[in-house]
Amino acid sequence: RGEAPSGWLGVVSGFLSIEWDEALACKPSYGLAQRSWFGEDLLLNEQPSECTLVARVPTRVATVPAVTFARLVQD
Repeated sequence: RGEAPSGWLGVVSGFLSIEWDEALACKPSYGLAQRSWFGEDLLLNEQPSECTLVARVPTRVATVPAVTFARLVQD
């Protein structure tokens, strides 16, 4: 929470839940299962994260570095 994203993230295995800051109570809570990708909106808008990701079971996450993501978006 509050950090600039380092890349586009994908759940390889496991399950993540998203916890929002209490001040953002209007945001729905949801989870990210295997094959889910997230963080593209933060990268595109160059914004810090407003949520915390919590692994509910052992979870592996892949990262596409921000520089690589930017190249993918341009192509």
